Amino acid sequence: MRSSWYIAVAALLSLFVACEGHTARERRDEVDSLNARAYSFRYVNIDSTSALAHRALTLSDDYNDGLCESWLNLAFVEYQQMNFDRADSILRMVRSRHPKTLLRLCGNVMQMKTCQRTGHGDRFFQAKSRAEERMALLAKQEADMSPHDVALWVYAQTEFHIIASTYYFYQEQDAQARAELDAVPPCLRLHVDTVQWVY
Repeated sequence: MRSSWYIAVAALLSLFVACEGHTARERRDEVDSLNARAYSFRYVNIDSTSALAHRALTLSDDYNDGLCESWLNLAFVEYQQMNFDRADSILRMVRSRHPKTLLRLCGNVMQMKTCQRTGHGDRFFQAKSRAEERMALLAKQEADMSPHDVALWVYAQTEFHIIASTYYFYQEQDAQARAELDAVPPCLRLHVDTVQWVY
């Protein structure tokens, strides 16, 4: 009698753990989907980007990468609204959570963008150097990336070169600006990242 009771309890616990894992996986998928949609609205409707990123943030719970990606979308919103100090503050929160390398790269690229706009050349080159190191690491891992990560990877590479080109252009370093633009086509995949069409 007692052994059948243990078996029943074990079966219920196994079922609970399986359901909990499925629910957590579904929630992660929803957070990733919301973040992807937030990104897709960046140059179309910044209010939608903000609303979707906030929703993803609310659902992210203990999903660290989803949380950090939500913050990156919100940092972009602040950047677009010219709240550069607030964007930097959000980027510091991302760094404090130590997300996966790909999200750290996206944070470096966003940092380059804010530094380029605010004239912080030293911080721009620090972020650029970190981004280059992370891109070298990630290039070796591209074959193993999920479709969601591939989209982030394409964004990060493309945005990196566009921002660097803009920086060099404003510094009247035309050769470097052209070299950065020439580096875009190999990494740009418009079928993956249609947001870059607008940019």
